[in-house]
Amino acid sequence: MSALPVIRGTSALLHPYKMTVLFRTVVGRFQNGAEQRSIADPGGLIQFDIPYSKLSQAQKNTLKSYVATARGGFDTTGSLVLGAITYTNLILDSDEFSSIESKPAQYGASLKLSQVVTQNFSPGTPGLAFPTLANGSIGMLPFKQRQIWQTMGAKVAAGPNYTTPEFGGGFTGYPSTGLMGWEIEERMLSDADAATLLAHFIANWGRAYSFPFTGEDATTYSHANGNGSPHYSSDSLVFTHNGPDDTDVKIAIELTNN
Repeated sequence: MSALPVIRGTSALLHPYKMTVLFRTVVGRFQNGAEQRSIADPGGLIQFDIPYSKLSQAQKNTLKSYVATARGGFDTTGSLVLGAITYTNLILDSDEFSSIESKPAQYGASLKLSQVVTQNFSPGTPGLAFPTLANGSIGMLPFKQRQIWQTMGAKVAAGPNYTTPEFGGGFTGYPSTGLMGWEIEERMLSDADAATLLAHFIANWGRAYSFPFTGEDATTYSHANGNGSPHYSSDSLVFTHNGPDDTDVKIAIELTNN
């Protein structure tokens, strides 16, 4: 299967489209809130969700021919060039191509593609502090902070519920307070800011590595200063590219007790 065909100008993609970066980390979580994480794959996988709108009949037929050449989800040799990166070993996620004629000779369609072989990223250095945006802020509002506790409980038949706090309960090796977490919804990011956040996620191999994180209250959380190990909450990160210098991404970070 050849490269994804050019639709308009020099571009194979039309805005908006989504790019999901996926890693796979083996995670072991312990009773005291600590985690042991190890990399399960030598690289990351990329998925693309590409809606096309306002296509001419010729453009629609170009996509249809692309799917026909690939025989639906059979061919695993598709490719896509975005900036300086060529994404290879792409496969269509469906055996079906469909289009909608919304106006006379004006069509809409969509393609979803996934990699079947991990991408050979240049990962950079893991463990660097979570990056600020170009304007110096740590993220955009709304900025959600959460704190998680862990309680042991035993409810007897007569009704009483006996509880013991595992976090903040004074037990050796357990955290002295609840574990923190954050959710940051970044919107309308510049291409440079989006690239910075993507590079940090790739460098830390998804959730595999921890890094220092400074919260909105100016407290820096890191293993080095003994108040937990921040890391991404998930092995996947979705970038929604709405247009030039207009990208949305939702980032979740959590602490573990190590």
